[in-house]
Amino acid sequence: MFVLSRKKENLLMMDDAPPGSFAVYHESDWINKDTFLVWFKKFIEHSNPGPKKQVLLIIDSHNSHTKSLELVSLVRANNVVLLCFPPHTTHRLQSLDVSFMAPLSTFYEQETGKWLINHSGRCVTIYQVGKLFKAVFSRAATAQTAVKGFEKTGIYPFNRDVFPEYLFAPSQTTEKTLYSKTGQEANRDYAMLPALHR
Repeated sequence: MFVLSRKKENLLMMDDAPPGSFAVYHESDWINKDTFLVWFKKFIEHSNPGPKKQVLLIIDSHNSHTKSLELVSLVRANNVVLLCFPPHTTHRLQSLDVSFMAPLSTFYEQETGKWLINHSGRCVTIYQVGKLFKAVFSRAATAQTAVKGFEKTGIYPFNRDVFPEYLFAPSQTTEKTLYSKTGQEANRDYAMLPALHR
């Protein structure tokens, strides 16, 4: 699903997009409750949940995904279980963020660069996005990438020890500057930081 910042539908914007793609148009290109409902209905259509087939959907806890009575009704009526990540954890827990988005962004940037070289004097507009995305999506959306995302997040196979203990420690407050300008002090302070922050 493409969320396009437009008031009116324009099918030309979806030319050469990957098969099965569709667009939702509204003034902001951010997802909101209405656009999420459109996506969720497509999710139901493709995952085919039912009375004897429960489906788990793991999402972040953004208001656009969770604060809708219509969504709650659809979830209940279609035997879908929503599991929401706690706020500010998707960079570690959401498999798409962990394994898929970085290669997708890299491939898209490379493809855009090629397009700009082959179309000298022009700039990429919304009319090229579908075609550029189609060229890179299948490179990034592989079974190996999906499996790696679930493994790295500890979702499947389940691994409660996937994250080191210090990541669960509360933040520390201090008046001390961690990065001082003298080399010796900077090295001492740097050595005290957890490896994650290096």
